[in-house]
Amino acid sequence: MKYLNYSIEDFVLDKEFREWVIKPNRESNLYWQNWLEKHPEKREVVRQAVELILNLPVKQFEITEEEIREISTNLERSIERYEASSADLRSKEIPLNARAISSRQDKMNPEGNTRKWFFVAATVVLATLFGYYLSRISNFTFPEKVTDKTKLTAKENPKGRKSTLFLSDGSKIILNAASKISFPHPFEENLREVYLEGEAFFEVEKDENRPFRVVTQSMTTTVLGTSFNVRAYTEDQDIRVSLTTGKVEINKSDQVADPQILSPGEQLIYLKSEDTFRRTKFDLKEVVAWKDNILFFRDASEATVIKRLEYWYNVDIKVLNRSPKTWAINAAFDHKPLESVLRTLSYTMNFDFSIEGTEVTIAY
Repeated sequence: MKYLNYSIEDFVLDKEFREWVIKPNRESNLYWQNWLEKHPEKREVVRQAVELILNLPVKQFEITEEEIREISTNLERSIERYEASSADLRSKEIPLNARAISSRQDKMNPEGNTRKWFFVAATVVLATLFGYYLSRISNFTFPEKVTDKTKLTAKENPKGRKSTLFLSDGSKIILNAASKISFPHPFEENLREVYLEGEAFFEVEKDENRPFRVVTQSMTTTVLGTSFNVRAYTEDQDIRVSLTTGKVEINKSDQVADPQILSPGEQLIYLKSEDTFRRTKFDLKEVVAWKDNILFFRDASEATVIKRLEYWYNVDIKVLNRSPKTWAINAAFDHKPLESVLRTLSYTMNFDFSIEGTEVTIAY
């Protein structure tokens, strides 16, 4: 009964619903098929939730070439059995996955379409499995400390794109533009460890028996269950960990003793050139506004603004001459297009600009 008042977002965030979509079985397929027959008014909401989950970078399944061959053989045998008993299959037909169930029409297809659907479904399953396999071998860039036996799933965002990931333990990661996150699949029995290049916001499911670690170029952040932001772009002069809830422990990558402990509202800044830490308070909106698609600046210099705009909108910005004024921008742009942002900044800093595709020119 709890699903009757669910919105698309509620379905996406529901653990049992996600498990059905990502890893369906006969029992869950029957349950949702029957539920949708009883509540046809929810079919469109469920369909959209299914499509959204299938397009999220959720946990991927490991599969070998041998397993693909075995699945292919099994599918061929299933098709042969279908040919031999098509009438019986039609009477007991259960769609193979969440997308098929959520998109299914109330009326059964005629015999020719049913047979066609079976072959198409088999082809889609094989194509999907090969896609998983190819994505595995193409993302083979591991940190040195990870053994060859450990499989990593990697998600990388180009400039101009953000994404949300749900890990196998239920933890949620919002990955910023120009950022990459990698994590073993499956997690080790006594540790959950991910590797970050760029920026991400973490909402970690509590598990006292398995600490959650975020490894960056120069330091490691360890938590049990909390929410925090890590900014660790390679080209930046520092790495910043900002804690919103819970408690985290931070070490330099080459040091285990004397960890830095943060409390909510505190930020730890690691200065790369000086190899030192600096602890400070932070403005929550300034640090995490990006995950809500708010472009936020506080006393931002020209270089900071330009780099942020390039990441945010996936553009290259060329400045023709030097600004006669010092930039110290304080502004928040909520879901604004690039032209609108540049127009506002141009009034303040007195410059002209042009946009041609992904090339932006600024002239004072």
